[in-house]
Amino acid sequence: MRKILFLDVDGVLNSKETLHKSTRGVIGVDPYLSILVDRIVQATGCEVVLSSSWRHMGKGYEEIHSIIPLIDKTGTTECRMRGCEIYKWIQDNIAYDIRHDWSQFRYAILDDDSDMLLWQKDHFFQTTFDTGITEEIAGKVIEHLNV
Repeated sequence: MRKILFLDVDGVLNSKETLHKSTRGVIGVDPYLSILVDRIVQATGCEVVLSSSWRHMGKGYEEIHSIIPLIDKTGTTECRMRGCEIYKWIQDNIAYDIRHDWSQFRYAILDDDSDMLLWQKDHFFQTTFDTGITEEIAGKVIEHLNV
């Protein structure tokens, strides 16, 4: 089964407590929060697609890829909602591969924003900028991807 984690950065891999700077010159990645995301990857065997705005900024993709192995990043759509961008990535990269046998595909979305599509709600795990990803949320994502 193919498993994909769509990963936001700000509010997931960092929080208001994250003080160090990244190569982008702004808030960086909290090492503890990156360990929680890595725990998801290790426990589920999922692949990670960067859905964060970091994908558009300088060396943002490379910086995250040096911490969490990424296979790709989402593009932009006319809709300009994160949920639309994720849906388009799935359509472009998964739908043909699995030939409409959706039982062979699981995904999860980690994001602090809620601009997802209605039918993505069961796959959406919302974090907050106050804390970033938590152990509880990481556990729920692992459970979801390993069903």
